[in-house]
Amino acid sequence: MKIAFLHTSSSHIDRFDKIVSEIDENIEVEHFVNEEILESAIKKGDVDATGFDNEINRIKAEKRDLIICTCSTYGELCNDEDVFRIDKPIAEDIVSKYSKIGVAYTAISTKEKSVNLLIEIAEKQGKQINIKEINCEECWHWCEKGDVEKYCNEIANQIKHTDGDFEVVFLAQASMEGAKRYLENTRYAAVSSPRIGVEKYIELIRREGSSH
Repeated sequence: MKIAFLHTSSSHIDRFDKIVSEIDENIEVEHFVNEEILESAIKKGDVDATGFDNEINRIKAEKRDLIICTCSTYGELCNDEDVFRIDKPIAEDIVSKYSKIGVAYTAISTKEKSVNLLIEIAEKQGKQINIKEINCEECWHWCEKGDVEKYCNEIANQIKHTDGDFEVVFLAQASMEGAKRYLENTRYAAVSSPRIGVEKYIELIRREGSSH
């Protein structure tokens, strides 16, 4: 099996390499990084659909069994046929288990996409959910500086000081995953997309392969 990841930061490479190797070390992994499309989305407030499509077409130039976009901002442009969004499996899991959901984000371009995803899934599942948006934008500059520990610690602090009745906090961006370890002893669960997303899509591709 050959998996291609599209990232908007090179900081994701090690994280996803580790996840895939723990699932199956025989899976071949390739990483494509385009930081410009996220920078554009943050500055302009909307996605660069052309830039995204160009990047996906570049990846499709060679045969890959699975293409996963790890950027939540560009999730809505994934089609669930040949390009998958990393955050959909965890969002489905969240909605199936919880009704009061906190959505934490550090890139403003992600907020609407993540909230829309949860609402769409809730409608499909026939569930009523309440969403509390948790703005952690002031932490983003630590990510830009490459200080991942400070970034994750500050995210956790921001969440801990947020008032609201939520049962779970959805760390909406893959880059926020490290904040979970700072939120272990809280009254709510803290979840992120990387591992469950990779696991679900590998399982999907294997299942489809075995059915042919």
